[in-house]
Amino acid sequence: MDQLLNKLKTSKGVTSAAYFFLVILLIIFIILAIAIGYFSTRNISLNSIRSHYPDLISSRILYGITAVVVLFIIGMLVNSQYEVYFQKRQTVGTERAKPEATVFWRPGEKTNPEDPYNLTLTTKEFPMSSPETYSMGLEIIVGDTRSNDKFGPYRHIIHRGSGDLSKFIDTTFPGSAPKGSGGLLDGLPTQMNPGVFIDQFSNDLIIFIDTDPVKLGDQSFRESIRIPDIPLKRGFYLNLTVHDQLLEVYMNCRLVATKLLKGKPRGVDNDWYGRVGFSRASAIIQNLSLWDINLYATEIRNMCPGISITNKNITPSSCTSSNK
Repeated sequence: MDQLLNKLKTSKGVTSAAYFFLVILLIIFIILAIAIGYFSTRNISLNSIRSHYPDLISSRILYGITAVVVLFIIGMLVNSQYEVYFQKRQTVGTERAKPEATVFWRPGEKTNPEDPYNLTLTTKEFPMSSPETYSMGLEIIVGDTRSNDKFGPYRHIIHRGSGDLSKFIDTTFPGSAPKGSGGLLDGLPTQMNPGVFIDQFSNDLIIFIDTDPVKLGDQSFRESIRIPDIPLKRGFYLNLTVHDQLLEVYMNCRLVATKLLKGKPRGVDNDWYGRVGFSRASAIIQNLSLWDINLYATEIRNMCPGISITNKNITPSSCTSSNK
């Protein structure tokens, strides 16, 4: 998307340069036409000019003007293909230095490395300059997506935002409380940007982003995108990048979904939570990578080496009736 925008800007630069070149040519032709018209009304011929000004080599002057015009046209054609001059060549993602990530939740750093849950990351550990532009990477292995509750809830993997889900305890019996409003009973925090969950009933991945209205009077949104049929018991990479009201989702470093957000990504609390609450996913997450910029697809493409899980035979803890 960013490279497409750069190409559009480059095309506009080439078009603008071509327009000014045509204007200059038109002015030159108008001046020549006026001069020719003036000489014709005065019955002045090229030979008479030469007789009065013997040192004037008119043919060479005409050839020189023609050569300059031809070279200018060739330059314009070459420039439109290779951006040689007339505008500065745009910098694309592949030409900047490799963006370095800040990595958290590495395997072995926690007291329970084989089944990590209640993971947290505060804003002091990774301050962010804007809620509208960032990138995230995470290694995930999902053990089971079956649900014990026919009414939900969503299974939590990771979110950035409010910490109320980590403190909430669902003491109701399955099906005894109304659900479906998108609140804590559904396993969703009050605010998140982003939030990554497993669907209530399937092995689909749901990414939520809370947004604010762009214009005064518009509504706020809880926007989402669905990634169907994620792999089970096999590690995969998940990358998200948010910029210019655009959400891009990558799995194993390949773009799988994009969403143009209706609103502006909300400035939620800059605290990250991994597998928290009463409805945490039966999954292992590790190596959370964060960037305070948006990444290009060409950069994400090379960010997926092999995933190493400490113990692939374990069964991660899933939904519980209390918050451990």
